[in-house]
Amino acid sequence: RGIRGWMQAAGYRGFHEVEIFSANNWWKRDPDEVLRTCKARHVEAC
Repeated sequence: RGIRGWMQAAGYRGFHEVEIFSANNWWKRDPDEVLRTCKARHVEAC
C-alpha cells in the first residue's frame, strides 16, 4: 500500500526515515506536534 508498497516491491526491508527540510515552518514548531504529524502522515502514506 502506498509508498511502503513501492519500497517493498523494490526489495527494501529496512527502516523508514523521515527528513524534514522546512526551516521556515516545521523546525519552528513544537517537537511533539511535529512527531504527531509525522506519525499520522506515515500511517496515511504507508
